[in-house]
Amino acid sequence: MECPDCGVSRGRWHKAGCAWEQCPHCGNDLAECGHKPPLDDRLVWDGTCFWLDACLSLGFFKKRVSGVWVACPALDPDSLPDLGGLLQLCRWSRAEKRFERRRMPLRPAVDREA
Repeated sequence: MECPDCGVSRGRWHKAGCAWEQCPHCGNDLAECGHKPPLDDRLVWDGTCFWLDACLSLGFFKKRVSGVWVACPALDPDSLPDLGGLLQLCRWSRAEKRFERRRMPLRPAVDREA
């Protein structure tokens, strides 16, 4: 599959300004984030949408129930990718060049006798 924006084939670098190119530094759209990575650090087009892949691999999907968005499995017939949940609960790993779940700090034990 060719990139829907710049038309490059799978395994090639996106053309300058492509809206589908992902930034290797921050994980956002390269055309909008302001980073200027050298060509050898840029991510090649792999034939898929990076944020959709992250939602699939990390299980971030939602659906509307009674006018409210709720988390749901990817296979739910009404599910949509939850990009907001992905960005809120995950971080971009520059070293691994992928989104990873944030480590949540442990809550201190509550003294129930007080």
